[in-house]
Amino acid sequence: MKALNYLYILLAILATSCGSYEKVIANDGTVYEVKGNKIKLNGEEVTENLSYKEQAEIKQLLADKIEERKAAEKKQKELENQKERQEEIEREAKEKQEALEEKKEALEDKLKAKKEARENYIELKRKYDKELRSFKKLKRKGELSPNDIKDWEAKLSDLKTKTTSARAELKKFD
Repeated sequence: MKALNYLYILLAILATSCGSYEKVIANDGTVYEVKGNKIKLNGEEVTENLSYKEQAEIKQLLADKIEERKAAEKKQKELENQKERQEEIEREAKEKQEALEEKKEALEDKLKAKKEARENYIELKRKYDKELRSFKKLKRKGELSPNDIKDWEAKLSDLKTKTTSARAELKKFD
């Protein structure tokens, strides 16, 4: 796309430089048309009628006009380049902002998972400790049959495994 734009600009420059003329406004307000070394006024060639000083003045005005146009084009290109750099900086800043937001979300998710793991561990530990106390109390009073003892031991073993697993899950976050 840029190459096509440059091609159009080049063609426009070639078209204006080949066979075109420049209008120059003299200090007295007269509008001259300059094409090569020929100077016209109102469509009639007046190069021979002008003094060398007047011709030099008109050509100098033309040179100044061309120089100003080149400076304006250069300034325009600089502004376009600055705009492109600014857009690139903004894109990079946006990408960095998005990356930071993703990291923030990941950290929030991790903290939430850690909180849930901690709460799960605390709940299982509390339940295991409560069941263990109940088992010891019933066993001490002699209210458990051998089958009840096996059931309680299986239940406590299962809770102990779940508690250990929950603790291991919690330790992953440290």
